Parts: sequence; structure tokens; C-alpha cells
Amino acid sequence: MRIVLSLFLSLVVYALLGIVLPASAAEFNVVIDRNYTIESDGLVRVTEVHRVTNNSNNLLISKSNQETFQIPIVGSGEDLLQKSVDTAVVNVGGVNLPFTTVLNENFAELKVAYPSELRRGQTLTFTLTYTNFGLSEKSGSLIDIYAPGFVSDFNFTQGLTTVRYNTVYRISNQLPEINFVLPETATTEVGDNYTTISFSQESLLGRTIWIQLGRTQHYYFKISLQAIATDSNNTGYMNEYRMILPRDIDEAAVTQEVFFASINPEPFQVLEDTEGNLVGYFKTPSHITTEISVVGYARVSMKDNGLKPELVTGQSDLPTDLVSFYTLPAEYWEVDNEQIQEVASTLKGNETNVYKIVENTYDFVVQNIDYSEIKRFGINERQGALRTLNGGAAVCMEYSDLFLTLIRAQGIPARAAFGYGYDPKEPENAQEGHQWVEVYMPGIDSWVSVDVTWGENGRSLIGGDLNHFYTHVAGEGPNNPTFVERVSYGSSSPLDLPSYIFNAIEEIPANSTRTAADLLKEYPEVQKTDIEVITDRFINGFREFIFGTEPSRNGRVLVLAGIILTSGAILMLMLTMLRSKKTA
Repeated sequence: MRIVLSLFLSLVVYALLGIVLPASAAEFNVVIDRNYTIESDGLVRVTEVHRVTNNSNNLLISKSNQETFQIPIVGSGEDLLQKSVDTAVVNVGGVNLPFTTVLNENFAELKVAYPSELRRGQTLTFTLTYTNFGLSEKSGSLIDIYAPGFVSDFNFTQGLTTVRYNTVYRISNQLPEINFVLPETATTEVGDNYTTISFSQESLLGRTIWIQLGRTQHYYFKISLQAIATDSNNTGYMNEYRMILPRDIDEAAVTQEVFFASINPEPFQVLEDTEGNLVGYFKTPSHITTEISVVGYARVSMKDNGLKPELVTGQSDLPTDLVSFYTLPAEYWEVDNEQIQEVASTLKGNETNVYKIVENTYDFVVQNIDYSEIKRFGINERQGALRTLNGGAAVCMEYSDLFLTLIRAQGIPARAAFGYGYDPKEPENAQEGHQWVEVYMPGIDSWVSVDVTWGENGRSLIGGDLNHFYTHVAGEGPNNPTFVERVSYGSSSPLDLPSYIFNAIEEIPANSTRTAADLLKEYPEVQKTDIEVITDRFINGFREFIFGTEPSRNGRVLVLAGIILTSGAILMLMLTMLRSKKTA
């Protein structure tokens, strides 16, 4: 599984230096007001004002100095940057001044000469106005708006020059409802026409402003699975595929509704497993290479009330059946390991409130694990919670495995969630698979999404959001259920994971109303006869026996009994129907 990195890390945090560099040392103050206005068209109009004051006793700021502005965009895009620069006007005292421009990968630097020297007690005001075409993105039903912060070690005093930044966003009330604002320390004031959001300069150290508008997102998906021929001849046999289909989700803060537009070939049954995952069963001729295709849509919505941490209660309120199952160890989840238990116990301390325990564990994982770009783009083998705790290279599955294991070790139900963490900057065929965690919280009596990987980049994502699309959840272990399995006749041909094309869209087509519940009704479970069940067991056990793997004791008994009881003709038939089972 390929892993997605949170979109926060793709945003550059700029050190926007508007300070003056005088010919001689002196005391100067610079106040920078950054005002971003988003009208109903979604474009960002920027007014940036630099007020430079000379507080020195006997020095002046020479006319040879230059004032510097930066025009940033999200990611890289020379066309958007140039388009933004083309709208720029720098004004001083009512006069528009010329400026020089240097284009970098994701920001343009504008320099304007001082129109006059600045003596003691004087203030000079520079005003830059422009339209920024690279700080807002419409992705599907949402609008994401950004603005740069400062590198974490930025010093607002440089020598004897002090800089003060005021950052304000004014958002038209005609735009979709605000879903969230980061950093969360912003102050918000709702007016008749605009909602005004203000950020202190301290809150933007090491942080990027991200405002999301909209409370519902829509996604399109297409799943393709290559069904490879396993027979060279048309023997009349069919290969059987079992494949995970995207499912509905109903959590404390988030819901996901899935709609299916087309499924080809049609499944012969669609079942729901004990976790509520949707599983499609398909048959294809064993001698034909073909494709299984599933096209559909999903609506992901934030609930009106959202997650209310104050309603989450203590561990004593957890359902005992969930605790007994969802706190067990599994492969890569070494819950019983002594070191895991020690760390989990230390993090928990005397705390009993489940939300606070989750918060403490969340912070621990974020602060102690580093994301590995090398692992992401290189050899990405799963290593499990214990190795991750001891410094192993980590991507989302390591963050999730460690967090889940520590939560289980504290006696709190947790399970893995799989799907996509949507990145609006990536095309539909480049979206990457993602893993996070669900934790069961008492008091609100609901599963809650927790994505520790995205917390690495400044956002405490406890409760879910609109950028996560679910395929399935796993409680017994990270590989159960598997994405796809095959039972086939003939040779052992390769079995690859299904491929996904996945993208955000504005709305779901009106004719796409086929739900998961509809599939369960249309393709109910097909009951096998006793003979079919025995035959399946015989063939699988026979193959294990012949190829020297480790079948179960019952499998060996069935093989021997079959050899004794079946006639030579049936045995020859079974040899030609050599079946194999593969999973991915």
C-alpha cells in the first residue's frame, strides 16, 4: 500500500521579512498588516501595508534602501505566480511606484525603492495590493484557503529593528460555511457580509494558515482489478475473486455514504463482514484475462454537532465486549510487549478519561516519531509498533500501528482504518492509499477517527475530517480483511492489488443512487451445498499437500479420505481442477 503524506507538509512556511536595513545601526519599528479578502468568486484579494517608523535620535534611513514584499502561492506554479504579480500595485503616499520582481518556485519577491529618506520620528507607509491566484483551491465541494506563517525559529527582532505582523482574513458570507480554521488560536467575528478571522504573529510560528469552507465533500472512485487467466484452455471453470468495496461510515463527527454507478461484471454475491465492511464476490472464466471494474461516488459530511470532547467519559463506561476484542495483540500490534506496556502505562498515568488518554498518546507519537520520505518513496515494508517505537523509519502505517497498539495497551478499543487521505494538489491517478485509526469513545458511544500522521504537521486530527475517504476498517489485524483474494483453477498466476482512480467532485450525479444496502439486497449470500463445501476443502487441502505447504490437520485428513474414497475418474478430474488461493 502506498502512503499519502498530509497536505500540510507540501505548504512552504515563509519567513516574510519586511524589515529595513539602514546604512547605520538605529532603532526602527515596522508594522506589517496582511489583509486577505475572499469574495464570493473565491479569489483572494490581498492588501499588505508596511509602516516603517524611524525612532532613532540622530540617524536616518537612506533613500538608497528598498522595501521588500513577497507574493506566495501554494506549491509551485509559475503561471499562477506571474498572474498574481501582474495585478500588483505598490503605492506610497498616493503615488504608484515601480518595483523589481524575482520569481522563485513558490513565491515572488518584489522590491521597491524608498521615495525619500526617513528622518527621526517620521513614518513611511508602503501599500501593496494584488489578487493572489495561488492561495485558494476549489477541490470538489470545498474551498481551501491558505496563507504563509513563519519558520518556527523566526525572530521578530532583527538587530535594533522590530517587526510586528497582523494577519486578517475577511471571508464573504456568500461562500460555503467555514468548516475549520487553523491555527485554532485565531479569533473570529461574524458580521453581516463578512466573517473576520485574525491571527497573532506568535500563533503562526511554524504554522501555516488553512481555512476550509464547506461541510460536505464528494468523491468519485473507480476500482480496477486485473483478473489474469490461470488456464490455457477453456475447461468451463470459473475463478472466484473476493474484493473489498468502499463502505458507509457513521462516526461521532463524520459520515460517509457510498453510491455505486456501475459494477462489471456483476458480483454473484455481496456480503457484509463482522466489521461492517462491504465485500464483493466475482467470477471470471479461468482461461480469460479480463478486468473487474467498480465505479462509484461517496459523500463525506461533517455532523452538525461534531465531536464534543467534554461528553466523552471514563474507561469504566467502555462496553466489555469491545474491550475484550479490540485490545488484543496482533501481527505488528505487539500489545503484550513489556516495553509497549511500560510506555502505555506511563502515558496513561492516573488518567481515566478516554479522550484525554487519546490526546496524551497522540502527542507522544507526534513528538517522538519522524516521517520518512525515504521510506515513502523507497522500500516500504511494514515494521510494526515496537520497531517504530525504537526509531524505525515511519510512514502512516507505522504512526497508526504504534498509536493503535499503545491505545490497546491502555485498555481502550482501537482498530485500523484504510482508505485515502485526499490531497487536492495531486491528480486523480496519483492519490495515495492511507491508514489511520478509529478509537471507541464512551459517553458519546461512537467510533472516532484519529489520524496521527497528519498531526505531525500541526493539526490535531481527532474526530475526522472531509479529506479522508474510507474503504474499510480492520480490528482483528492490519491484514484482515485482505484487499483481494482469489480462488483459481490452473496455474498460480500473479494477483495484484486493485488500482484506484480517485478524485473530489462538486456533486454526485443524480442517477447514482445504488447504495451499499441495495447491493446487499440485490446480491444476497449464495449458500453452497455440502458437496461444494467438501469439494472446496478437498481441493485446497490437496494443493497444500502436493506443494509441501503447511495445511491444517483437518486438511490432511480430508486429502487422505478423498484419495481413499474417490474413484480414479474423480481423482483425475480433481488433478485437472488444481485450485490455488491468493490474497493481496
